[in-house]
Amino acid sequence: MGAEIGAEDFRLVSKNSVVIWELVRRGQGVSLMSREIAERASGIVELFPALEAVRFPVWLVTHRELRTSKRIRLVYDILAQELERITREARKSAG
Repeated sequence: MGAEIGAEDFRLVSKNSVVIWELVRRGQGVSLMSREIAERASGIVELFPALEAVRFPVWLVTHRELRTSKRIRLVYDILAQELERITREARKSAG
């Protein structure tokens, strides 16, 4: 599957992910997005379900000095646990 496309094929472009998400939600655009997010939103339709999902690394980072803050460390640890859980669930559902 493939198509020759260029910048002239896109009528509306935004660098703002909130704008893109709203266009998709309102049926005025298409976008690549996390399957986990799309599945939780009503009315969102997967255009190419037969295609394998795009996989990419996710990095959880913070400035070294902020890691010593108890509040930042708590949030960091919770985010790390949840990202690991989501990744594990995604692997299971992918088969």
